[in-house]
Amino acid sequence: MWTYFRNPLIELGIPTETARKPLRPHVHTNVQVMVVTKGSRRVNLARQAVNVLTNSILIIPPGVVHLADQDDWEGFNAYIDPSVRYNWIASILRYPSLPDWVCDMSKNGPSFDLPALLSLISEGRLVWADPKLSKYRYDHHEMPDWPQSREGHIRRYKREAGISPHAHFKATQLDQARSKIANGETLASVAAELGFTDQSHLGRQFRASFGISPGRYAKG
Repeated sequence: MWTYFRNPLIELGIPTETARKPLRPHVHTNVQVMVVTKGSRRVNLARQAVNVLTNSILIIPPGVVHLADQDDWEGFNAYIDPSVRYNWIASILRYPSLPDWVCDMSKNGPSFDLPALLSLISEGRLVWADPKLSKYRYDHHEMPDWPQSREGHIRRYKREAGISPHAHFKATQLDQARSKIANGETLASVAAELGFTDQSHLGRQFRASFGISPGRYAKG
């Protein structure tokens, strides 16, 4: 299970002792900063695998499908709105409402030059070899004008995005649900608006992707 803390500038995701169950591939509209302070994590991104070692940071740009292992590691994830000025990041990590141990880590732990790192990916997004693939992500019932079968198209999409178009659509839908819940919308209204069968359906899908129930996430 994961625990989440939010303030107006940043969200932190902190794994608990039981956060070892594999999650589904998912996506964020925010910049994700993955911080590993002990052990290592293997992360599968859209078209590559990356090992994040002790005292290292991985920056995942918005819109990139990813899946990280949940084995023996310590650290946390930070989720930052892409519109935030990147030279504010160091002060964000010392924001008074963050848990004390996170503030201590940012002051006394490894020296991460977050502003410099984030400036490198401020414009970073998944680049599609064919722009039609990006459109298909949002309307996976409309086939692009290609002389190939539906099965061939799906294979082509998966090679670029690392995930099938339908799964990508569902991952985007869950990220929208996460944002709405964080902004205070009720679970019932989110489930209805985004097309989930009911709150239970939303809950199962949400927990499989983010490691926490939407009800607990809403309290973060």
